[in-house]
Amino acid sequence: MSTQQSTSQQTVPAPSCDWSQVTDKNLEVHTGNSEGMERAKEAKKSQQEVAKREHRVEACHQKAEEACLARERKEWEEQERWQQEEWEKQEHEEHERQDWEEQE
Repeated sequence: MSTQQSTSQQTVPAPSCDWSQVTDKNLEVHTGNSEGMERAKEAKKSQQEVAKREHRVEACHQKAEEACLARERKEWEEQERWQQEEWEKQEHEEHERQDWEEQE
């Protein structure tokens, strides 16, 4: 008796996945298409550069806002100091006037 070996390969079905249920927006599907993968890499790199640029702009805006607030605080403190000096000057003048009136 002769034994025959099967030369055909049996395929095992791949598990079925319903990718429409995937909610990950950052999910990337890579195929064997090197051009598509290259475009995906370029797009991701571009996205990262945009994020870095946006971060730098936000940092710049924050520094500008802090500088503006510091200027406003300084102006407010100067205004307060001026008002205090004016109040003290008026009070001093009022005391002098009262002293002068009492001497007459």
